[in-house]
Amino acid sequence: MNKANKEVSAKAHSLLIYQIVAGLVVAVIFYFYKDALSAFSAMFGALTSLASAFMLSSGVKKAENRAIDSPGTSVGILYFGAVQRFILVVVLFIVGLKFFTLDPIAMGLGFVVAQLGFVFLFKGLSKVG
Repeated sequence: MNKANKEVSAKAHSLLIYQIVAGLVVAVIFYFYKDALSAFSAMFGALTSLASAFMLSSGVKKAENRAIDSPGTSVGILYFGAVQRFILVVVLFIVGLKFFTLDPIAMGLGFVVAQLGFVFLFKGLSKVG
């Protein structure tokens, strides 16, 4: 594993921790300022972001393994993974809103705050190499 791969792996672990903590913080805030359903909604949104991050990690590892033999295939894997993640997020939001009747504001805020981890943790990653 080269230096860039090690840093990506470390950042992915940090992202996981950030998303869990961020989701819990937003959930606790909603619990104290609104109600338990809103807290659950915020955590559901954060877990949706976490599921998307797991899919991204899986796709990057798969693309990395294929990049040596076929660089074009690895790019296709990454694009297909982006489509899969988009569909996953839409489906989970529909499930949360339609079937669990979760609070849309809390769920969206939990998702967005968890997604901010990508911005903060991967900001300087392109400088590695």
